[in-house]
Amino acid sequence: MTLPYSAGMRYPRVVTTGLDQPTHEVEPDVYRDRDTSRVEVIRGGRYALVTASATLQQRNLLEQTVNVSIPASMSPSVEDGLRYTLQHTGYSLCAPQGKPQQLLYSRPLPAAHFRLGPMPLREALQVLAGSAFEVQADPIARNICYQVRDQRLIEEVGHDR
Repeated sequence: MTLPYSAGMRYPRVVTTGLDQPTHEVEPDVYRDRDTSRVEVIRGGRYALVTASATLQQRNLLEQTVNVSIPASMSPSVEDGLRYTLQHTGYSLCAPQGKPQQLLYSRPLPAAHFRLGPMPLREALQVLAGSAFEVQADPIARNICYQVRDQRLIEEVGHDR
């Protein structure tokens, strides 16, 4: 089906889903069309006004504030600490993809990491893994994975004396 073209008219984009009826994109898109100059508020009580839009933490889940307190009685590994931190965040921890991740996950959690926060989730995930790893987030599957930050290998040089 072809729509007649008319200068100045804007037609909604149609997305075909394979179902009986096409779907239309929701406008305005809070991720694409974010207008920060306009703040919509509603009355939340007699003297209170409340923002009527999604917060940064609701739009970007890695920015949500976490306050983690892991019980020492668990004798947790780094993997246990990561899974505990990710509870109720919408993300899950991916399986280790190689030896470095297996080693990271199997290490005991440092006592300094038993209590974290309040801080953004992305920062807590970086702190738990340490400086050798970078956090990789899959926004579609909502998985958190770790990749070695610097893959240079240091070779020991033998002395020929």
